[in-house]
Amino acid sequence: MADFYNEERRRYYGLRKGDIVSIKSLDGKITSNAEVIEYGGMDNNRVYLRDLETKKEFGYVAEWCDIVTKIEEKIEL
Repeated sequence: MADFYNEERRRYYGLRKGDIVSIKSLDGKITSNAEVIEYGGMDNNRVYLRDLETKKEFGYVAEWCDIVTKIEEKIEL
């Protein structure tokens, strides 16, 4: 599969690789922050994240992530 950038943020609930997101649990509480590292292939509601503290990588529901810092903002710095 060719690399997909999602530049217009129309898929994966607006998430792009490199974004920093807050992760919400089932009850809506924020559990930690992570970086988006990959998309879930054909599943538009799955992303792969890397926890900023533990560096653990895992799959998660894109809909349950809120953008803290967009990749575009990180590039401008």
